[in-house]
Amino acid sequence: MTVERPSPIDTITVINTISQFINNTYSGVSGSPIVDPLTDAGLTRGTGTGLSVYEDETKISQYPKITFEIINAGESTRLTQGKNNYRERQRHEFFIIYTCHKGHKWTYDGTAYYGKQQAVRFLQYLRNQIKKYSGSFGTFNEITFGQLSNIVTNKNTMTYQAAMPVKIDTYGGNV
Repeated sequence: MTVERPSPIDTITVINTISQFINNTYSGVSGSPIVDPLTDAGLTRGTGTGLSVYEDETKISQYPKITFEIINAGESTRLTQGKNNYRERQRHEFFIIYTCHKGHKWTYDGTAYYGKQQAVRFLQYLRNQIKKYSGSFGTFNEITFGQLSNIVTNKNTMTYQAAMPVKIDTYGGNV
């Protein structure tokens, strides 16, 4: 009897999956579960850009935008063993960072959000959408969201930024 084990997944792949989900390009979900606050306000993004980016943060110059920061560069691994096989659990920890401009308005459920309120409310909205569609991420075993950070205000660029820590566990077999 051959036991099929999924391959271990690295943190960059996990973040790219979340980024694709935010940009509505993840193949595991049909439709557009995430509202882009810029296009929701009737504005357009540049060609080939979405709300979220991980590979090059300068790729998105328009606010609001979502970026990522790895908390723990090396995934933590836990081995679990049974009679005939074992699995590796990898824990991936990173921040989802939302940055918006002072003058931008995002309307959700009939309420308009600006600045600090928008930064907090959009991350709460994003957390709820990821939870709602969590079954679509076949390789993710457990998703844990931490407490939102304090809002960082940049008076030079007139932007507000908030971060949400995320831990995602994936399972894989022998490397």
